[in-house]
Amino acid sequence: MEEIKKIPQRSELAEKDTWAISDIYPTDEAWEQDLENFKALTQKQAAFAGRISASAKELLYYLQGTEEAATLGENLANYAMRKNDEDTRVSKYQDMTGRFMSAYVAFNAATSFETPELLSISDETMEQFYAEAPELTVYRRYLNDIRRRKEHVLSPAEEKLLGAKDMVENGILENPHVDAAFAIHI
Repeated sequence: MEEIKKIPQRSELAEKDTWAISDIYPTDEAWEQDLENFKALTQKQAAFAGRISASAKELLYYLQGTEEAATLGENLANYAMRKNDEDTRVSKYQDMTGRFMSAYVAFNAATSFETPELLSISDETMEQFYAEAPELTVYRRYLNDIRRRKEHVLSPAEEKLLGAKDMVENGILENPHVDAAFAIHI
């Protein structure tokens, strides 16, 4: 008779056969610290609202912060999701993944001004910005990709709502279940 093979528990695997998660964060505490850094960076980036079209330097500083947030976000997501994948029965990592997703959605909502504000910059002014801050040329493709969609972009208020779309799609209204939601416009 053929022997029945059992799937080994992660704790039974040789370390060389597992993900090197500690290369991203050595501990859960280090991840927690970077989650706080990501939230602080969200506030820093949000403060650029109404300013990124003011000067080449403001735009450059904003884009550098956004790039920093993207790198940090990738590390946070990868760590939390891989830890969750190790054993989906461990609720701690489900929670970490959820908290990162909430922070990520908050970042998108806080920086939803970006596209409309970038589109408000004339082509002539943008070229002047590239001349004043040559470091901006690193972001030229990113900026051109946004600016080419000018006729298809929503107003800043509509963009903010779209920033919350990820949260709804990720089940914010499902767990716990929400029967009704109300909004107030002031």
